Amino acid sequence: KVWKLYESEADKHDIELAETWKGETDAMLIFVRETATGLFSAVVSAFIIETYKTLLPDTGSATVALLTQLVAQSSGSSASSPSAVSASAASTTAIRINILMFLSLFLSLTCALMSTLIQQWTREYLQYSRLSAPPHKRGRVRAYLFQGLTKFQMRRVVESIPVLLHLSVFIFFFAFGEFLHTVNHTVGFAARCCIIVLLSAYSILSVL
Repeated sequence: KVWKLYESEADKHDIELAETWKGETDAMLIFVRETATGLFSAVVSAFIIETYKTLLPDTGSATVALLTQLVAQSSGSSASSPSAVSASAASTTAIRINILMFLSLFLSLTCALMSTLIQQWTREYLQYSRLSAPPHKRGRVRAYLFQGLTKFQMRRVVESIPVLLHLSVFIFFFAFGEFLHTVNHTVGFAARCCIIVLLSAYSILSVL
């Protein structure tokens, strides 16, 4: 009777724990998974497609400089071309924006991977803890598995996923403000003000 009572209470606890972790990780996957429902990852990927172009050499300027030099040489002018023939390198701002964008995408995909692994571990935990065996053997197996979850701090791992996701979003916001600033200073300033207000509200709500 003792083992049956233990098994009944343990099953309730395990189901509640599994449902909690599944609900939290499902929310993360909907937000960051690289599919049609991966809202955040899709947005970051779309911006990376645009910002990545700023890392490429400006072949148009190089072509104009080369044609200008050829015209000068054909006209017999010995003056050197004011423009460099080689394509200009990417600016420091462009490099910084792309680093932040790729870092944000990397963190969001890491959250998706961790969420998937936690769901897999949860399913295996429930599967192995419900093996067809006498109650006392199932109880021992369940206790062993639960000790493993406690030893490896699985609860902290689950709690760290939203932290990484929030960090990914904040990094994206910073890069987004930098990108808009390069396009238009006024729009960039307005975007940065909105980001500061959002971060302030987040900080206040986190403290409360």
